[in-house]
Amino acid sequence: MTGQTLEVLLPVKGRESLASTVASLLEINRVNLITIIAGDEQLVLPCLQTDSQRIRIIDLSEREFNKGAYLNAGIKAATGDILLVSDADILWNDETIMQLWFEAFFNCDLIVWVACVQESQPNERAINRPRFVPYLDRHPENRFTLRIESEKLSATRPGCGLICTRRQNLLALGGYNEELIGWGWEDRDLAIRAQLLGYRISSCGSVIHLSHSDSLRNQFCGREPLVTRNDNIIRSCRAIASGNLQGSLAPKAANNNKSYAIAIDLPDELKQGLVIGDWAIGKVE
Repeated sequence: MTGQTLEVLLPVKGRESLASTVASLLEINRVNLITIIAGDEQLVLPCLQTDSQRIRIIDLSEREFNKGAYLNAGIKAATGDILLVSDADILWNDETIMQLWFEAFFNCDLIVWVACVQESQPNERAINRPRFVPYLDRHPENRFTLRIESEKLSATRPGCGLICTRRQNLLALGGYNEELIGWGWEDRDLAIRAQLLGYRISSCGSVIHLSHSDSLRNQFCGREPLVTRNDNIIRSCRAIASGNLQGSLAPKAANNNKSYAIAIDLPDELKQGLVIGDWAIGKVE
């Protein structure tokens, strides 16, 4: 079959768990190439010694860590037909990889993410962190309301950042929004823009997350993860409400879609201290 090669994009800086993630991927025959977008050379050298034929390194050690920017570099350089985005603290399994690849291969307009992430330490803080979920309401004539709502906590969580799709889809979306700084929401932003532009979203499979403290999530920006996540929600909503539906890989001239009317409905906890300015909050009439 043509168009079947699967390449994993793995952005990383300062994560000792990288070796375990790479080892789990190397056990899966469906994975043709693992591209590590690396912010620290010494961390990735042991990985090259395990299977240099299936691993390559994009060295970004001279750049500050920005997950969206690292992933965009990986998307641009990718050679695989289908791309899987992984974090550096995930234990993958053959069944989930095959499910993700199958969905992406047979559905050209689909972005699929991992349905269930289980913690290696069940009491890890990530399970108890307040969460927000976006919902997109469609109205006639390309009018939408984007609702951001609080989600009830549960014992597991979806892996919205662990996505699999065709490379051409990520290029068409302009990749990730590099204006989102620090931990949180770059995956949701991509999914919202994708839905607005006509792509479908689904989920399947499960993986294990190697639990760790919150100090690793924003170790290079010095801010609390919940603070950066909430700030990124606002940045994302501002851009989307303004018709900017493309990520940072797209030319600026293409990133101003005025054919959509998009209103934003935020929960009170995100509105506190927010200067609304000239962007739309409320329902589309």
